Amino acid sequence: MKRSRCAAGHKALWHDSWGGLPPNAFFTALDPLLDRLNERLFTKTYTSDQVAGTLSEEWAKRLGLNPGVTVAVGAFDAHMGAAGGQIEPYHLSKVMGTSTCDMLVAPIEEIGDKMVRGICGQVDGSVIPGMIGMEAGQSAFGDVYAWFKKLISWPLEHILAESALLPVELKQQLIQECLDRIIPFLTEEASKVDPRMSAIVALDWLNGRRTPDADQSLKGALVGLSLGSDAPKIFRALVEATCYGAKSIVDRFESEGIPIKGIIGLGGVAKKSPLSCRPWQIS
Repeated sequence: MKRSRCAAGHKALWHDSWGGLPPNAFFTALDPLLDRLNERLFTKTYTSDQVAGTLSEEWAKRLGLNPGVTVAVGAFDAHMGAAGGQIEPYHLSKVMGTSTCDMLVAPIEEIGDKMVRGICGQVDGSVIPGMIGMEAGQSAFGDVYAWFKKLISWPLEHILAESALLPVELKQQLIQECLDRIIPFLTEEASKVDPRMSAIVALDWLNGRRTPDADQSLKGALVGLSLGSDAPKIFRALVEATCYGAKSIVDRFESEGIPIKGIIGLGGVAKKSPLSCRPWQIS
């Protein structure tokens, strides 16, 4: 089996300078039961431009394809999403959904042994062969908006759903209509909020922090609330929090000497949330 460079490098501690995985002393320091584990595993990995094999007859039949179709060595979803999004050197490819996964590629000869602090990993060839693939991201992005939607829709799903004033089918249709419209309507109203007139500040660590400097024990926050704080203002603060979280990733790359020359937005949030994806000004 040809092991994926992307998976092995980002998730399994593989590096070419070690001749594969870390030395045995590393594993025994973690637990004596891991003694000689690396001898029973793999040493060589392959980038996704390499052929893993061909499609078997069984799977060709299931998928409606011809037997013998070339199957490439696999890689992670966001990394291949970046390739599909036409990533280019020093352009941050943001796969934006429930969370974000931010990919950046840079030529090996320009990066050398430079290590970027506090990101999720950097691997030779994990996105594009011949380039260092760097991964960052946010633990929650669209999930922050979904959490707020769930919070304010609680009465719909728990009080209106039990109302005896309406037929069951009508109640279900009414609840679903409201649920479908909450985020678009909040987005529209939040876009009208003048940030200079709102003192609400949010912190987007509702699912911990991934980049920079991962710490999953961290929590989110909402401060500056008053009796004048309404749903659109709070939603605006949450959108700003996720966007400042995205900015902190850019700031970390740049502070580590990795320039960001452009942003490529991919995924559901990039298509559906104009408020959080207004054009970036890259300095």
